Amino acid sequence: MKQVLNPFNVSDRIAAHKKMACAALFADSSASTRLNRYRHHMQRVRSLELLAELVCVLRTGGAK
Repeated sequence: MKQVLNPFNVSDRIAAHKKMACAALFADSSASTRLNRYRHHMQRVRSLELLAELVCVLRTGGAK
């Protein structure tokens, strides 16, 4: 059985991925590697934000 994500844990993960995205920009790697890592983490941020919004909608029982 899959475990349901707690929105509070999701917000922590969002913050962590934002920090990792910023760190990726200043890493000691090539520009393309830094950009790829940044894009990867920001895509995770967007996905987690959508997930958190969906959880909130489902808990309130309706759409916006």
